[in-house]
Amino acid sequence: MELLDLKDTADGLRIDVKVQPNARRSGWAGLHAGRIKVALAAPPVDGKANKALIRFLADFTSVPGSGIEILRGETSREKTVLIRGLRAERMRELLQKSGLRRPGDETQGQHS
Repeated sequence: MELLDLKDTADGLRIDVKVQPNARRSGWAGLHAGRIKVALAAPPVDGKANKALIRFLADFTSVPGSGIEILRGETSREKTVLIRGLRAERMRELLQKSGLRRPGDETQGQHS
C-alpha cells in the first residue's frame, strides 16, 4: 500500500500537498493522508505562500518554476500541483534522498 499519492499524467506528475504557511523556514514537514506536508516561511497572503511553494518545489526537483502549476487549492492549505516533465518514480527517489519520513517517525526530513 502506498502512503503517498503520486500520479503520473501525460503532462507530468500530479501531487497533493498540504502547506503550512508562516513556518520558521521552508522544508518538508512529513506525510499526512496521502499528502506531503510542506512548511513555508511565507505568509498566506497575496499569493506569497503559493509562490514560495512553487519556488520550493522547483528548487527541490530542478524543474523550472514555469513548469510547476497549482491545479487546485489556490486559496486552501490543501493543494494539487502539477510538476511538468517529472515522473512519480523520480519524485520518490528525491524524497527518499531528502530523508522525508512517515508521521510518527522520530525525525522528519527537511530540505532547505
